[in-house]
Amino acid sequence: MIELLVSRDYDGMRLDRYIQKAAGLGRNTAEKLLRKGEVRLNGVRSSAQSAVREGDTVRIYGVEEKRTPAVSFDEALGGVEVLYEDGSILAVNKPAYLPTQPMKGQKDCLSERVKNHLRKTVEEYENRFIPAPANRLDYETSGVVLCGKTPAAARALSEMFREEKIEKHYTALCRGQFGKTLRLENWATKDASRNRMVISPRREEGLSRMLGIYRGIAVCKDLSLVDARLITGKTHQIRCQLANAGFPLINDYKYGDRAANDLFREEYGVKRLLLHCSEVSFSLWYAPGTIRITCEMPPEMKQLIKQIGFEKEQ
Repeated sequence: MIELLVSRDYDGMRLDRYIQKAAGLGRNTAEKLLRKGEVRLNGVRSSAQSAVREGDTVRIYGVEEKRTPAVSFDEALGGVEVLYEDGSILAVNKPAYLPTQPMKGQKDCLSERVKNHLRKTVEEYENRFIPAPANRLDYETSGVVLCGKTPAAARALSEMFREEKIEKHYTALCRGQFGKTLRLENWATKDASRNRMVISPRREEGLSRMLGIYRGIAVCKDLSLVDARLITGKTHQIRCQLANAGFPLINDYKYGDRAANDLFREEYGVKRLLLHCSEVSFSLWYAPGTIRITCEMPPEMKQLIKQIGFEKEQ
């Protein structure tokens, strides 16, 4: 039998998820134990959907407590640029060309660096909770990434992203002279074979809704700097929507013009996708008020904008 005392970090979590997290049980095992009535919440058989509260006692019969697997820390990896940190959340700047999650053949990634930065937190939770990025940016995209430092914070951030309660702004360099603010709403499906989103001419069941507000910041020659405010957060949303509207991102070979991108690379020597998450804001669930976290464009992006001549045009 395992006996667990619910801490504040797990307050409000569903019982089935709690016993998976706190006791290290697999999903199928947890569901089976609940069906058989082997899980007691404050001495009472309870359903999987029951919410646990701080101070509750959970007993799980018929199993032994598992040893938590050891967690490795690679101090040779780079550090993180902290944009904001308190007891609940960590905001960092993800550089371009660093994956958010591990890639095949490459251990170095933002999630590993975050784990190293929050090593004390991992040890305090006895390896049962590993802080990780709550949102993901593409390999070439830079900017703000949020992480929950406690199980409750991780759960809250995940829910806020899923329920579209976090406002996100990106700065993008695209082709064309972007004028008025555009509200773009599309419906799309993913072409898994090519790893790209395909916009449908009409709304249909099963398609993903994409909604974003796009505002022109500056125009120079046949290029535009655009502020993209995402209402939804779908795969490749900015790239897909702007290309569909006639303003493909610079160096976007998936949705843009290959020949035009080749010429741009030859003239300016820049190969990365020019997309940067510049700001996120949301209401705090653990304190009054709203937090706004900003992140400056990386130096190479600033230098490129200056080289093109945007500062002279503004």
